[in-house]
Amino acid sequence: KISILLENRTLLSFETLSVTDIELRNEIASDSPLGFFGVYWYALELNRPIDLKSSISDRLNIGYKIKFNFSKLYTETMQGYSLDVGLTNKINDNFSVGFVIKNFGEESSNNLRVDNPSTIGVGISYLTFNNKLLVMSDVLNQNNEDFIKLALETQLPYINFILGSTYSKNYKDISFGLKVEYSNWSMTYGNLNHDNPSLGNPTSIEIKKYF
Repeated sequence: KISILLENRTLLSFETLSVTDIELRNEIASDSPLGFFGVYWYALELNRPIDLKSSISDRLNIGYKIKFNFSKLYTETMQGYSLDVGLTNKINDNFSVGFVIKNFGEESSNNLRVDNPSTIGVGISYLTFNNKLLVMSDVLNQNNEDFIKLALETQLPYINFILGSTYSKNYKDISFGLKVEYSNWSMTYGNLNHDNPSLGNPTSIEIKKYF
């Protein structure tokens, strides 16, 4: 994933995922695959803030994200779009609240169209311990299921630690990360552990350059 943040706080991103070694078999399984095929997914994002009057822009922020995606699985193709809208309100220097509506849109393939599962959520963040620790919590609803998220992030120079967890009736996970910042560079490492071992534990590395 490659992103660039412009001077007007507009963020442009391009993302791609692919798997190229999926085994192709007939309806009757055989010891050896007939061949191999791939899955490809591409996405383009536009993130923009909504300009507000200067009298309230210092404490209230509103923005949106439009995302277009295209995917291909063997001989089938699919395309879609989604829209996210969110806002944050800074109550004071330490406390903020937020609201988000995510993933409104649809996916289509030939004459088939399917609505995306949307997500609605509220959240809070609180800066404590002499501004050295950021505590964040969210409550989200997706597919009529409630999710509770809690995260802690240190606010130290150069090196910071991140710890988070998600819990619902049918799902739970715990994640941790490390963020290193120096000069105009930033690198973040993250690892997610959830309750479905067959899916593995995703790991991510993010590198940022500030100009």
